[in-house]
Amino acid sequence: MSTRVRLIHEHFKIPHTVGHPAELTEEEQRQFLALSPSIKETVQRHNLYYHSSDPRPNTPDRFVIGLHIEDAIYGTFYFGYGGPGEEGDRRAISEDIEQRIMTFAPETVLVLVKASAEVIAERLRREPRSNGVLKEKDIAYILGRFEEGYANSSLRRKIELDTSSSTAARRWTSSSRRASHTLRNKIVSACL
Repeated sequence: MSTRVRLIHEHFKIPHTVGHPAELTEEEQRQFLALSPSIKETVQRHNLYYHSSDPRPNTPDRFVIGLHIEDAIYGTFYFGYGGPGEEGDRRAISEDIEQRIMTFAPETVLVLVKASAEVIAERLRREPRSNGVLKEKDIAYILGRFEEGYANSSLRRKIELDTSSSTAARRWTSSSRRASHTLRNKIVSACL
């Protein structure tokens, strides 16, 4: 892992799908949320495949946060697309995305960052997100889906970080130290 991570891709959660160069405005986010499930599915599918393509030579290390696992969970649960047997079935697309990742970046590490349902609920209340996807009543179910996505992933290198009892600064310091030691010269792909 290089000392500089220049690329952080964290724009796979509707309506936060743009990160180059800036976020969507509040009005643009409302417009995106009003789109039909089929249009949301198409945009997200293109976003997933674009970000899992063959990296350019000499690309710096990068963090990709959420990607196909996040989309499979939120797309089916909150946005009405990608269910089993549907057009754009997210299980099939997730398998394809992981095959692409293993082909183009076999050194990728999947990181599951989690906390207890109670801690997540408290964090949501303390720091609400504009147009946030996760609803407090759904936390336990969504946590289970992320654990399932992590467990069922075909990516071989995995790390699980439970942040239930740590502050943001301690989480970052501890995670960075652990990742630097464990993942030297690796590309990191992170999952919520």
